[in-house]
Amino acid sequence: MSFSAVDPCSPFRQMDQGACAPTHERSTSQARAAARTVDQMMAVTTMRTPFAMSPYSKRTIPNEADVGWAAGILDGEGCIHIACQTFPATSKRRPNYRLRVHIAQTSRTLLEEFEWVVGICGTITQPEVTNKQRRVCYSLSYDGLSAFAVVEFLFEHLRRKRPHALEVKNFRRECDIHTHPGPDGHPPEVWQRREWYYKRIRALNRGDA
Repeated sequence: MSFSAVDPCSPFRQMDQGACAPTHERSTSQARAAARTVDQMMAVTTMRTPFAMSPYSKRTIPNEADVGWAAGILDGEGCIHIACQTFPATSKRRPNYRLRVHIAQTSRTLLEEFEWVVGICGTITQPEVTNKQRRVCYSLSYDGLSAFAVVEFLFEHLRRKRPHALEVKNFRRECDIHTHPGPDGHPPEVWQRREWYYKRIRALNRGDA
């Protein structure tokens, strides 16, 4: 799989003119809705340019060992979950379910290496350091399509997070996550399945499943 990424804060990345602007054209939305795989969706989505080289090795192409390493980082330091955004009853809006992947680390360079390996740019944030903290902690986040793509890319190498990844695949396949149903909305069973997978992955993260 080939993905695109960029982080203007890093010297190891190259900027493509206009690559950061999201595409909202109707044809692209229709193509994404018709796509059956994450790869197909990524192919019709405007993404950012890939990193020029690894922050550590200075290599330009990740190998199989790099992919296994990234899977180990997600297994040990990451969190795969479904975020559920609810709205007031007066709005008559349904909950919004989105897949998210988070990795927390004290090394920003390590998170940049992870982005380089998977070829997908996430969002790296640095929360304010409190008096109780001794070191700065950075967080790498993926949301929506990019989160699905990261899980798909590392799936075969995951161990501890394999059950989560399996449910993510089922969540995407059964819940019409990338489909816009129009004015009539999704049928009730789709919303029931989305809620079920939200609770299922939440239970996996708690160790209750």
